[in-house]
Amino acid sequence: MRTTLVPLVLSGALLGVLYTTGQRLFVIQTGSMAPTAPAGSVVLVTPARPTVGDVVTVQRPGGALPLTHRIVGERAGQFQTKGDANQAPDPGLVAPGDILGKVEVIVPYLGYILAPLWAMPLLSGLLLAIVVLLYLSLSLQPSAPARTQPQSALHQ
Repeated sequence: MRTTLVPLVLSGALLGVLYTTGQRLFVIQTGSMAPTAPAGSVVLVTPARPTVGDVVTVQRPGGALPLTHRIVGERAGQFQTKGDANQAPDPGLVAPGDILGKVEVIVPYLGYILAPLWAMPLLSGLLLAIVVLLYLSLSLQPSAPARTQPQSALHQ
C-alpha cells in the first residue's frame, strides 16, 4: 500500500514546492514557440532576472493569457520578445515587471492531458476523490486465503 501512495505524496509535495518557491506551470496554447515548445507543452516558470536569449512568460495587458516567447533584444531597460516560429518580433516592448519568470523546464504535449483537468477543477477533484476512495476500498479489503491443491493433484 505504501508504494502506491508514493506518487500521490510526491505529487502533493511537488505542488507545495512550486507554490512556496513562486514557480508556476503554464500550458503553451499556440505553435509560436515550436519546435522549442510546441503547442500543448507544459512549461515550468521560475522568477528570475531574464537576459537576451532566455524564454520567458510575460503577463499581457488587458487580462489576456500570458505569453511565452524568447527575449531577442533589450532597449532602454525593456525587452523585445519573439516566438521561435514567428518571422517578426512581437509588437511593443515588455517591461521587466511584466515578466512572470524564466522558463526552466519544457515538457512537450503534457498540456493536452493537464489542460482539461485544470479547466474543470470540480471535476478533477471529484475524479481524484473517486480514485482515492476506490484505492482505499480495494487495499483495505482482507485478502482471501491462499487455495491449496490436494496432494494427489500435484503428482499427476
